[in-house]
Formats: sequence, C-alpha cells, structure tokens
Amino acid sequence: MFNLNIFCNESLRIDNFSVSYATVKPTDEFICRKGSKQYDRFFYISNGTIHFELEDGEKLTATAGDIVYLPNNCCYRCFWDSEPTGEHFSVTFVLFNAKNEICTVGDKIEIVFSDKHRKYLSLLMEMNNVWLKGEIGYVFKCNMLFWNWLHNLFVDMTTKSLKYE
Repeated sequence: MFNLNIFCNESLRIDNFSVSYATVKPTDEFICRKGSKQYDRFFYISNGTIHFELEDGEKLTATAGDIVYLPNNCCYRCFWDSEPTGEHFSVTFVLFNAKNEICTVGDKIEIVFSDKHRKYLSLLMEMNNVWLKGEIGYVFKCNMLFWNWLHNLFVDMTTKSLKYE
C-alpha cells in the first residue's frame, strides 16, 4: 500500500531522478516485465484514459488528473483508450535510506490521488521545463521541485484522509 509517511520517518535521498512528458498513440500496448524498470515512478495522466493489467490479474483505470504510483520492479501491461490521445508526465526516482538501502513508497501500482484542480499538473510542467532546459543546477532545482511536489501530495492526502475519518 502506498504510504508517504516514509518521508516523515526516514532520512532519505533521491537518486536516478528524471521527469518526462509523453504523448501516447492510442491503443498501443506496453508490457513492463520484472527487472526492466529498477526505479519508482509517478505517472500524472494529463489527458486520456490508461488501463493497467497488473501481475495478479487486477485491473486499474486512470483518467486525466489521476496520479498513479508504480513501484520499483513492478510488472504490468497497459494500453490507452482510442480517444482522446493519451498524455502523461512520468517522474522516475530511486529512494535510499540512511543505511544506503533502496526503499519504496508502496508495493503495488495504484492511483494515489485525483487532482481535480490540476494543481500537480502545473508543478510537473514547471519541473519538466527546468529538466528540459538543462541549465546550471537544473538537477538540484528539479530535486527541490520534486520534494515540494511530494510535500504537497502528502499534505493533500493527509487532509483528505482526515476529512473521511
């Protein structure tokens, strides 16, 4: 289960960070096999609908505004609906704890937040622009923006959780 509390309890560092934007041709299938993605990822679905078929047979559908977490070394099959064209941002990273061990935020693919107001989209667009420009200190700035993104996500998820308790 996805748990951002790890960021409150551990001294962590981020490695192998990247951010990208992609337009996906509808109905193209992608299969992710064990060992092919040795990092955690967040997908922000900015347009369209993506369908995941997980290793255990479970199915998951994410639409525009959804933030999907994909753990390190997960296995899945996915495809996009035919209309509208699929678009997403992807943030990849590896987390290490103080003992230099890899740790993850969750153990399965799941939708962690629905961004109805597109707050996280604008933050990702800024992160992606900084990454693409590649100016002096861009990795440092992207890491700072990512920590800010995670902090906002943590606060929003905690606030949403408290409302329903």
